[in-house]
Amino acid sequence: MIALEAGRDLSSLLDEGGSAFHEIVAMQRAIATEVFERVVERTPVDTGRARGNWRIARNEIDDRVDVNEFDPDASEPPAKAAEALEGLRPGDSVNITNGLPYIWSLEHGHSRQAPEGMILLTAAEFPGIVEHAAATLDVSLVR
Repeated sequence: MIALEAGRDLSSLLDEGGSAFHEIVAMQRAIATEVFERVVERTPVDTGRARGNWRIARNEIDDRVDVNEFDPDASEPPAKAAEALEGLRPGDSVNITNGLPYIWSLEHGHSRQAPEGMILLTAAEFPGIVEHAAATLDVSLVR
């Protein structure tokens, strides 16, 4: 188990072969995957195009739009996240994007299916997502 303390320099823990490295990466992966899945699942569905155009990328912003990509039942996020997060390292950024021109409207209540949006609602749950990931991975969070 590793204790993660806010503001602490973790560089000494990041030896790629060490257990702390693997625990930090597992924590990053669990948090990013959960956030991505929640956002996609909360996205309203007409054709499934909005859900299908959510992207997750490591150290880059993937703003591609594919009008022929659909995911009405939100079945693709686990595979998309696993692929995007392959090779994840401590300190990498994880970016979740959707380049469809109407995603902003959906986020701001234009659909009765998601009147509270998807992103801001998930962002409000972020502390709980982190705590759940820590508990699942047996990581102690020091505040």
